[in-house]
Amino acid sequence: MYSSLKEQVEYYFKTQEQNDKEILNQITLYIYYLEGKTTNSDLFILARILPFDYLNKLVSYYDGDILKMPSKEEFRKAYITAICFYLKEIKNWDWTQIKEFFPNNSEYNELLSSISIGKRINKIKDSLGSDLFKLLKNVKIEEIYNVGKEIKNER
Repeated sequence: MYSSLKEQVEYYFKTQEQNDKEILNQITLYIYYLEGKTTNSDLFILARILPFDYLNKLVSYYDGDILKMPSKEEFRKAYITAICFYLKEIKNWDWTQIKEFFPNNSEYNELLSSISIGKRINKIKDSLGSDLFKLLKNVKIEEIYNVGKEIKNER
């Protein structure tokens, strides 16, 4: 009747309540937790904060490789830098506007030094430029020529 176990399980869940699917997900994770005690895997912890479909994609992508997470502080710095980069380079805000964007809080003062964040933004711009140059180097001349012809024909 079904060509694969996946199809059979999907059909079953279409006819059952969402609770049943969640129970199966929890049982799957619990079994993995029991079998993985010796591997020190954090899958069970991730499962408590990620929906099962995302967790499944994550496992499929990494397939046994090690997943290293940044510290909270490293992630916070990267996030603040990304916001500043966006506001400065994409929205063309000046440093006064950027500093006003953040809550008037001492926890941001250290990270919002225009000199240090300016250096990080310049590093990002250099890296983006370098990556773009590498991409462009790999584009074949014929492809550029064909795109030019297509543009010319659209006029």
